[in-house]
Amino acid sequence: MIWVVALLGAGYLAGTQLADVLSNDFRMTNEPESERADQVISDELQGGREQPQLEPVIVRSADGLTVQDPQFQDFVTGLAADITALGRDTVIPPVLTTYDAPEQVPVSEDGDATMLLVQLQDFEDPEQVNAVRDLLAESESPGFQAAMAGNAALFTDFTELAEEDLRK
Repeated sequence: MIWVVALLGAGYLAGTQLADVLSNDFRMTNEPESERADQVISDELQGGREQPQLEPVIVRSADGLTVQDPQFQDFVTGLAADITALGRDTVIPPVLTTYDAPEQVPVSEDGDATMLLVQLQDFEDPEQVNAVRDLLAESESPGFQAAMAGNAALFTDFTELAEEDLRK
């Protein structure tokens, strides 16, 4: 009987006294070399700012056009303008393309695919990811395919699958 009282007392104390000091935050308790290197990169290369989370939107021509073709460029720049038009509540401009930032945005070796780099306000917000995905679906054009392919899309997919599994 005394063990039951002790166990209940320990559970009560743990629940009331430890809640303020425990969290799910993950951080190193010491300063390993990798943490120092991240800090140097942030301070020296990014001026102390964190690097933005850029979400790639892959654009591919199914008709053999390349990024040099005017139709391909029109599609990509139009898509970038449409994504920007979603507004600052969803997207932080500019949406980068190979046409305005060739050093940052790659093109496939055969030239039939490139990407747009999109910075979402909150890459963990499924509504923002789905707003871009809905726009991509509305912007479909014969001969072109466009899809989100980054961490935000992956996070949204995992979250939706987990929520769906929990409902079962």
